[in-house]
Amino acid sequence: ALGLGGGATGVEFGVEVSKGTRRASFSQALSLSDARSVLAVSASPSLLSGSGGAPPFTEGGAAIVNPGVDVLAFEGVYPDGVSSARWELSGPGVSADGAWASDPSAVPAGFDGGAFVLALNAGAGASLFRAGSTYTLTLSASDLGGTRGAASLSLLANFPPSPGTVSGGSGSGFAYSDLVLISCVDWIDDDLPLQYTFYTAPSPAPATNSTAKPTGGSEGYTPPSFSSTHGLPLGPGVWLRWARVSDSVGAQSETPAVRYVVAPLPQDTVGDEADQVDGAMKDIEALGQSDQAISLSSSVAASLASDS
Repeated sequence: ALGLGGGATGVEFGVEVSKGTRRASFSQALSLSDARSVLAVSASPSLLSGSGGAPPFTEGGAAIVNPGVDVLAFEGVYPDGVSSARWELSGPGVSADGAWASDPSAVPAGFDGGAFVLALNAGAGASLFRAGSTYTLTLSASDLGGTRGAASLSLLANFPPSPGTVSGGSGSGFAYSDLVLISCVDWIDDDLPLQYTFYTAPSPAPATNSTAKPTGGSEGYTPPSFSSTHGLPLGPGVWLRWARVSDSVGAQSETPAVRYVVAPLPQDTVGDEADQVDGAMKDIEALGQSDQAISLSSSVAASLASDS
């Protein structure tokens, strides 16, 4: 070990070889940088989406993030007196001058300063990361004297649940009496258990066989559950049902929609209770409140299950 006093800027090493009266020597001067001149910089991530908190980490220390789902906030810490701080993201398919870098929905806080927000669920950010790839986020800081420091974080893009199949039973039934079933089969993921959220909406194109999902938030949905099958009674009409499959760290896949044709209940089988449900459903649907009609259907399904 070689001890050097504070403020040392260089050191010279020399060697001398002698044999009898013969001598030879060699010396090499080395410049030194003062380790105290490096800024102490650190950065930590947190989730602004889902349940919040810190994201999970791999054994190697990489933060696990979910493309198309997560909104991440990063906070930098550095000494007072820093005059410049800037974030940089690198990795497969990521270019510093790409469209994502100028998209405020993807990077709403910009790249300068002690905070950085990366929205992987909005704008160009939704397609920024490739599942299975690792990315590096670096915070660099400097003060007026030119002293610099940096900190880096590794981000691992998680794979979503692998596509299985989705089925809808017969695809038809009678209003308010038959359960309109949807089942997710053979979905797999390393991060178990899987949870399922089921969606229901009137078909935006009932006169066709289209299974294109509606836009504008007209669908109703269930809370996430571990059950891969869900059924509920629906009113007359053409309906679409689909599911979102989530793993234990938040990665998601959405199934295709299944089309159902629900016929009115034959009049000779309708009783007083069914008449009341039928009237309530028609009143709600007439007001354009499809989500409330779906909620009522869920209540009817629960009641039927408890009576059976």
